[in-house]
Amino acid sequence: MPQMIRCLIVDDEELAQDILEAYIARIPYLQLVHKASNAFDAIDFLNGHPVDIVFTDIEMPQLTGIEMVRSLQKIPYIIFTTAYPTYAIDGFNLSATDYLLKPIAFDRFLKAVNKVRDHMRPVPAPTEPTERPEPAPPAARPNFIFVRENAKVVQVFFSDIIWVEGLRDYVKIITTGRTIITHATMKKMEELLPADEFVRMQRSYIARIAAIKAINGNLLEMVNGVQLQIGQQYRDALMEVIKPIN
Repeated sequence: MPQMIRCLIVDDEELAQDILEAYIARIPYLQLVHKASNAFDAIDFLNGHPVDIVFTDIEMPQLTGIEMVRSLQKIPYIIFTTAYPTYAIDGFNLSATDYLLKPIAFDRFLKAVNKVRDHMRPVPAPTEPTERPEPAPPAARPNFIFVRENAKVVQVFFSDIIWVEGLRDYVKIITTGRTIITHATMKKMEELLPADEFVRMQRSYIARIAAIKAINGNLLEMVNGVQLQIGQQYRDALMEVIKPIN
């Protein structure tokens, strides 16, 4: 029987509480032990009851979720749930297990919960190796980056990017939903974007491979209908990545 993971919901919005409660009820190894509509109620409960995961909103009256976590002597696994991506850096600075943006999809919720479950699994006692051990699997890489847009820090998923365009000391990130301009260089973006998902196809352009609809001569046709010129010096490398069937 799987180990039960005790959960506490902290949110001043009843609808947000109901959504998390419904998600918890769908997962057999999660147990909801309390719902709190403010941080003070949550602190009181935590002082007298064992809790494994705290799902907490950040923007709450009187005491924010971040302030609540900072006040705790013993900190459970923290999963922040908020509609404001600007708090993401603060959340990760507190060693939060995950950061869920509202509205929260169930599959994203499950992924965050499984992070906690993996951390809570007991470590087996070491045994004498009978053969050379397999190398440890590589750590999972993030599927997003955070970039600064004016006064905000916004989350950009790799799967949403169509292409990146260099503008001197800035870059323009064209996504499926909108365009973001941020202070960065193309060299920095090339370092941040995974090489197996993105390709440099001109000095001023990096394209997401899965967003390429077709190659017509020296033009790259993107999924949003825009055509980009392929730089001559990048063409051979681009075709090597694309690997078209002759």
